[in-house]
Amino acid sequence: MTPGQREKGAHLGDAPRSVQPPRPRVLVSRCLIGDPVRYDGRHKHTPAIDPLAARLTLIPLCPELRAGLGVPRPPIDLVGPAAGPLRVLDRAADIDHTAALDAAIDRALTAAAPLDGAILKAGSPSCGLA
Repeated sequence: MTPGQREKGAHLGDAPRSVQPPRPRVLVSRCLIGDPVRYDGRHKHTPAIDPLAARLTLIPLCPELRAGLGVPRPPIDLVGPAAGPLRVLDRAADIDHTAALDAAIDRALTAAAPLDGAILKAGSPSCGLA
C-alpha cells in the first residue's frame, strides 16, 4: 500500500472494533444440565441454568464419574463428625471413596482453572452439602 491509501474495508473515522470480554467460566454439576450421571442413572436438570449457557462458559463436572464410579452405582454418603474430617462411603459395600473423590476433584479444578464460579447440586455427597 502506498502512503495515503486505506486498507479495503477501512474507513476514516471508523471506531476500532470492540473486543468482547471473555465469558465468565463457571463449573456446573453435570446432573443439573441434564446429563444422566446420578447414582440412579437419572439427572436433576434445572431449566434455570439453560439460558446461562449463552452468557457463561459452563464447565460440566461429575466428581463421582471422574473418580471412576459408574452409572448406575450404589449411593454414597458423607460420614463423620460435623467439625471433623468427612469421609465419603459406600456403606453397603464398606468402601471409602474419599481419596478417589478428592483426587478427581483436584484434577478437575486444575484442568478447569481459572474459574469464576460454580453451580453445584445441593445435597450431593460430592458436589454440595447444603
